[in-house]
Amino acid sequence: WSKAQEGRRARLTRGAVWERGLALATLPFSPQTRLLIAKELKSFFRDTSQWSQLFLLLALVVVYVYNFSVLPLSGSPLVTFYFKNVVAFVNLALAAFVTAAVAVRFVFPSISLEGRAFWILKTAPLDLRRVWWSKFWTGFAPLFVVGEALVMVTNSYLGVMPAMMWLSSVTLAAMLFGIVSLGLAVGAAYPRFDADNAARVAAGPGGMIYMVLCVSFIGAVVVLEAWPVYVLFNAHLRGAELTVVEAGGVVLSLGLALALCAGVFAVSLRRGMKSLRVIEP
Repeated sequence: WSKAQEGRRARLTRGAVWERGLALATLPFSPQTRLLIAKELKSFFRDTSQWSQLFLLLALVVVYVYNFSVLPLSGSPLVTFYFKNVVAFVNLALAAFVTAAVAVRFVFPSISLEGRAFWILKTAPLDLRRVWWSKFWTGFAPLFVVGEALVMVTNSYLGVMPAMMWLSSVTLAAMLFGIVSLGLAVGAAYPRFDADNAARVAAGPGGMIYMVLCVSFIGAVVVLEAWPVYVLFNAHLRGAELTVVEAGGVVLSLGLALALCAGVFAVSLRRGMKSLRVIEP
């Protein structure tokens, strides 16, 4: 069906409502960046092999949320409290893995999908950094919506304590900066300009390297936050305030997790820009 639609005229991306919505969404960016973001979005929705994958993503989200809605949460209050919050902490890692799996399909191939015409962007009178940022925000915004929706809805079903809700949301948002920037950096390091679709790009060695890096990154962040979560659980059960040592450990662990996210983002940005400058399509 997607192949049969290749000859259709673009209707959605030429409508007045689309143009007004796109202009409003890209208002905070510079004129050149707005044009690049518009190009990314129009190319995506005009390619049926791309936007048709959103149906699979929607089905994945529905199944994911449904599984949490039917979890057996009955039992003693103590067991139920631990069960809910431990599952919520594991859910943070699972939601991050889901967003990484979506990113390898949509963000990682974005450089390669420029094809041989990438030389036009390299010779155009604009900084390649604008190209990188346009692809970053185009990938980050939908992943942020999907990831935060997964975390918030599933944690609401579990009925976790507010601290766990906030920790999961903020941590996932910080990890998304690293996940998206890693996708662009590895995608620029392993481009496949001769690939005819995004799925073939993601199935290559670059996609495997990207997923290994994402799993390692997510695992490291989760390990760093395991201690603060344990301390918060115990303090909530005791109904007591955190001691100075406990508070210091929580701040240190959360600070290291945040520093890791910032470090991955900064390194990916630098390596991605370096790869973009030396690419010869």
